[in-house]
Amino acid sequence: MSKKRFLAWFWGATACYAVLVTAGSLIRKSIGSGPSPEMWAIAGGTIAAALGLMALIITRGRKEKELERFLFTESTSLAFFVTMIFAVTYGLLESWVELPRLTAWATWSVGMFSWGLLSIALKRRVS
Repeated sequence: MSKKRFLAWFWGATACYAVLVTAGSLIRKSIGSGPSPEMWAIAGGTIAAALGLMALIITRGRKEKELERFLFTESTSLAFFVTMIFAVTYGLLESWVELPRLTAWATWSVGMFSWGLLSIALKRRVS
């Protein structure tokens, strides 16, 4: 898959995911609590978009050549450790000093931002 085609699929899947998450949040507020057919459909679409996005990223990472593949693997693994350290540390602080509970979105955001920042930093470091 060419880089242009990959980027088109990547941004399409990302946009689909963002639209579904936004729609789910808005519909949940309007209908209140409890499962509904609309929420099940949105949840299924969101999961499918996330899995598709993950498959795209992994496939692209595996097809890269030497240095690019190393940078992809390095930034991904470092972001994993940053995310795990954040999750465990904050979880301990929640129970030890009763910090407010965070949603799963906080952990997800730490993971994605750290992966993005580490990717940029590592690419700058080698160029």
